[in-house]
Amino acid sequence: MVSDVVGQTGSEVRGEVLDGGINNGDIDIPDLNEEVEPEVSREEFLECNFDGAWNQREQWGGYGVVIRDHWGNFLAATVGPIVRPTDALDVEFIAARQSVLLVKDVYMANVKIQFEGDASLVLIAMKGKGDDSSALSPIINDLRCLLQEWPNSMISHVQREGNSVAHQLARLGIASAQKVVWFKEPPDLIQDVLFE
Repeated sequence: MVSDVVGQTGSEVRGEVLDGGINNGDIDIPDLNEEVEPEVSREEFLECNFDGAWNQREQWGGYGVVIRDHWGNFLAATVGPIVRPTDALDVEFIAARQSVLLVKDVYMANVKIQFEGDASLVLIAMKGKGDDSSALSPIINDLRCLLQEWPNSMISHVQREGNSVAHQLARLGIASAQKVVWFKEPPDLIQDVLFE
């Protein structure tokens, strides 16, 4: 069963970060008080949730991404394996990157997207400006570059309970041999959770 192989996920990564696994010197963390996001109706945005799952023992991960409209209707999803990630935080960054790539493949740049995840450090890095100089700079700078195509996008933290569809997809991604994408019709695995 897929859930038996899942090790750490985004919320557990935050615990490691707070326990000293990563400090502020490793990632350029922007001053979140510098910019205040304008008040925008969520009805104008598509919602893109992403999550990563990590099996530490097997050194294997998976990602899951789901895109819904502002009414919660399913539009697209993707899952895939992450082969030999360095750690759970790496898995979360790859999941974030896959979310942006799915949006890029499916939608034009003028679409308003709200990216949501449960890994705080990933979201902070996504909101940052300029080049990052941390050990994770290649993926952080790539994410920031990709996000420039959606200047009106929003990046938001969501509790794990609110990210359950992406989490289930990420667990499926661990067991996947390759990337899988769905359009219009969600996979059976998430139908019950998708409409709660």
